[in-house]
Amino acid sequence: MPIVLAMAKVLIILAITIPLFVYANKLPMVCLKGRGWFLSAMLMTGAGVILPFVYKGTLPLAELATTVGLAALAFGIYGWMKVLFADTEPEREKEEVQSLTNELGERRHLLRSLTDNLPSVVSLKGTDGRYVFVNKQYEKSYNLRWDEIVGYKVDEIFPSELSDSYIMEDQRIIDEGHVTSQEVEIEYHNDIKRSVVITRFPVLSTDGRIIGIGSIDHDISEQKQMEVMKDKFLSTVNHELRTPLTAILGSLGLVNRGVVGDVSDDAKAMLTMAHDNANRLRVIVDDLLDMENLLSNTMEFHFGQLNIQQFVEKALEDSKRYAKRYDVSFELSEMLVGGFVMADERRLHQVMDNLLSNAAKFSPAGAKIDARVWRNGEMLRVEVQDYGLGISDDFKDDLFDRFTVADSTDTRDRGGAGLGLNISKEIIEQHGGIIGYDSNEGIGSTFYFELPEVSEN
Repeated sequence: MPIVLAMAKVLIILAITIPLFVYANKLPMVCLKGRGWFLSAMLMTGAGVILPFVYKGTLPLAELATTVGLAALAFGIYGWMKVLFADTEPEREKEEVQSLTNELGERRHLLRSLTDNLPSVVSLKGTDGRYVFVNKQYEKSYNLRWDEIVGYKVDEIFPSELSDSYIMEDQRIIDEGHVTSQEVEIEYHNDIKRSVVITRFPVLSTDGRIIGIGSIDHDISEQKQMEVMKDKFLSTVNHELRTPLTAILGSLGLVNRGVVGDVSDDAKAMLTMAHDNANRLRVIVDDLLDMENLLSNTMEFHFGQLNIQQFVEKALEDSKRYAKRYDVSFELSEMLVGGFVMADERRLHQVMDNLLSNAAKFSPAGAKIDARVWRNGEMLRVEVQDYGLGISDDFKDDLFDRFTVADSTDTRDRGGAGLGLNISKEIIEQHGGIIGYDSNEGIGSTFYFELPEVSEN
């Protein structure tokens, strides 16, 4: 009998605990994960301890309570073991991986949204050389789909004559960690060669490690074509306009001086007008060529010591033609004896000529224009002051920009293409000086430049 009763107890315990154990493995999914084990362990352990004492009166109930209590106690102990020794790391790692995957997907979508609207070719590669991202312009330029690029290496996509240089440059980025830029000729799928500037840069992790290589390819083919057209235009200006203009001006000058014989007063007036207009055109042509030389850093400067006082006096003497043409007078109202600068006299004369001619053009007939030379600390300042219209507030910020003129009427009446002040600014800056102006609309303007003073000899 005791043996049968013991076996019955074992069967009852197994009948209760096995389903509970099976169900217990699902508890973390339905009972708020670890908290389900904790609550289950407390309840079942409590039941296992209390039940034998509650039903200890009658033998059958006591036996049954003891059996159920043992089963509950076993389940409770199992629950506590799960709480104490549960391994939550794999679950946590799985959640983190999923979170990072979602975040990377969002960032990739954002990056693609930004770069797909760029005209440039954009790509990202890992340090192993495999593409991890390209924008739509990349796919369009090389006539490839995303899945034909991403995950592949350069030499698996392009021929060796192109991929070898790419691999070499990518490795240089990884080794040196610097941004590089190079201009290359690339032949796309339509067999059209394009001039491209490729900028490569290292992609860094948060701790500063190089984890990839980024590349932006900017097509400059149209810019190169414009440069070719510009060079042709300047060549035409130089050879087809400047050379004939020089001959025309020389011939008109000889005729006006009576070298080839006397001319009537009416004819002389017409010849003088033709000479002035040809000279105006020559100034514009010279300005265009000078501007190109300045932009390409090919303008030549020959510096030497220059007495600034004597230089200004000579410039005023040479500008008498402007005084006569616009019915104004120039006066040196403040002088400085013994001031010297290092300058290219011809280029500096070009600046002074521009300031004096502008003052004459924008002054009323009969007006006086003052020139001054004075020392301003370690700099020598030359000023040209007129008492004309002044400068409108609309043009003050752009006055030294290229092709800036007050309005079309001023351009027609007073000549010029709006390059003189910009060229003057570039020349003065090449001398290590500054140029500027003060103006009051309706009262007049004072233009000035300053150059560093040097000791004589």
